[in-house]
Amino acid sequence: MIDRNDVLDKAIAIESLMSILITLKFFPLHGAKIDFLEIMMNDESATTNYKRSVLMKCYPEAKGIDEAIRSVFYIRNVFAHSGGLVFHPIDGSSPINLDPRKPGQDIDLEGKLKKFNRDYAVVNARLFEILQTTRIIIE
Repeated sequence: MIDRNDVLDKAIAIESLMSILITLKFFPLHGAKIDFLEIMMNDESATTNYKRSVLMKCYPEAKGIDEAIRSVFYIRNVFAHSGGLVFHPIDGSSPINLDPRKPGQDIDLEGKLKKFNRDYAVVNARLFEILQTTRIIIE
């Protein structure tokens, strides 16, 4: 059984790491400023794509995981927005997870989950490597 919440939780963790790294880039002497995180990075207009773009500019060493980050958040959106779109054929064949972007087509959630977990592991490890080279003080 697929745990949608696990996908969402892991994506939130990646987004939080990106926000912390961006904050540390602008406040290196003071560490992660909670007010900056809350006001700027957690504002609804600070999309994950925006944070990914800023992260790439702040940390060129993260460029190698750019596509993996995109993948994590694309798959996160698949799980967040299509989990309830299940069609049960009258003939009793397997249920179809309908793709909201391609009406009538099935989403391979198992395949997406495997890709998500692979990309998540790569992104999480690399972001933590970058974080370890940065001095952290939470104020």
